[in-house]
Amino acid sequence: MALSLAVDGLHAGYGAVKALRGVTLHVKAGETVALLGTNGNGKSTLIKCIMGLVRPERGSVSLTVDGRDYDLTTLSPEGVVDLGVALVPEGRRLFPKLTVAENLMLGAFRRAARSAIRQNLAIAFETFPALQARQNQIAGTLSGGQQQIANHCEDRRAQTKIWSDGADGGAEFQPGDPYRRPWLHHRPWRNRSFGRLRR
Repeated sequence: MALSLAVDGLHAGYGAVKALRGVTLHVKAGETVALLGTNGNGKSTLIKCIMGLVRPERGSVSLTVDGRDYDLTTLSPEGVVDLGVALVPEGRRLFPKLTVAENLMLGAFRRAARSAIRQNLAIAFETFPALQARQNQIAGTLSGGQQQIANHCEDRRAQTKIWSDGADGGAEFQPGDPYRRPWLHHRPWRNRSFGRLRR
């Protein structure tokens, strides 16, 4: 699957406060693009523009999937997610009273993901054996790092093509986990076509 995310000349803000001035970046399949900067430099605003949560004043945000272009600035957040763009927010936002497995199942809310529920759950557990061992555990009782891993796995279950997130937020890896390298390089997900935009 050929895909790319393009942000060109983006200007956005909140009333008189201008957070973005002429931002341009491109993310291709398999790439990880990091946004670096101190608080208040517009990293979150850029991600919110991509997700349809903030409307830019001018400039463009476009997603190309298999040769078809989509203008993300005209879509609702639900429409952006339906194209396979997802946001993994900071703060480990799981449903704390549901089990780990129930949280992961909620990640398959997109129609495109429903037919691959079992396959994607198996991939999540292969990638993070600690989650499989805790699949019946209440998510709110996991450590902070384990919750962050579950949060990322939930997003993968949505069959996303490009996703944006905060820093890995203290994601906790075990010595035996096969996934101690950068996220895109682990075997089960390596052949899947997606890019990553990190702040």
